[in-house]
Amino acid sequence: MTVIASGDSMTVGVGEKDFKINPGSWVKYYCQMTGKKMVPIAKNGTTTSSYIKTQLPYIISQRPEHVFISIGGNDVLRSSFSPSNIFVNICQIGIALKSLGIRVIIIDIIDISKVPTATKIAKKIMSERCNQANRAIKLACKTVSIDLIEISKDEKLYDNNNFHIDGIHFNSRGYMYIALKVMEYTKEKPIEDIIFMEKKWTIPEKILWLATHATPWIFRRMFDLIPGLVFLYVKDLFERKIKLKQYW
Repeated sequence: MTVIASGDSMTVGVGEKDFKINPGSWVKYYCQMTGKKMVPIAKNGTTTSSYIKTQLPYIISQRPEHVFISIGGNDVLRSSFSPSNIFVNICQIGIALKSLGIRVIIIDIIDISKVPTATKIAKKIMSERCNQANRAIKLACKTVSIDLIEISKDEKLYDNNNFHIDGIHFNSRGYMYIALKVMEYTKEKPIEDIIFMEKKWTIPEKILWLATHATPWIFRRMFDLIPGLVFLYVKDLFERKIKLKQYW
């Protein structure tokens, strides 16, 4: 049985210390624990729109039995964020794959407002966007009858120990937890136990990673989020001013 793991960085494995030479994310741990194989085709930065243009054609050409999809998180981080577009895109993906008899399993997006690096103002805009995106994903899955794994509601997932040093992506521990949640949904039982050893980062390695990966990413996403953040900041100041007037 051919199974494809597709989507964005959550399936690529960004956050694991050696992901460039030993990519895997939750997919690696899922395969190790179940003995099953998956073909990983996920790519960093994938949105629901870019997925249709890049990964969907490949999946259709391969016609696997099952497809796991993790998308939506990058839509949330774009200035062009639109829940309706997410809904339409996922419906299109689901219809295209289901028409070929392919089982589609979507993993919803984590609540980015709960990640360790989220600031107070960012939490407001991210929380609302993530909720809207997940509502759109859930409605799309229901509309076209495709499976949905809702990991976003699991509070244990947001433990700081599950996150990479960038505070946004998961580390090996976090990916292992997601793999267990996927196994729980698919009712798979582990054929072997994995001795888990988190690889430690040295201080120079942390500095290098943040300088070469995190900083460029933050600047790119900053331009996408600035309009919303400015609006919320001004709104917050305005509401505080009103409360002070009412108090006095």
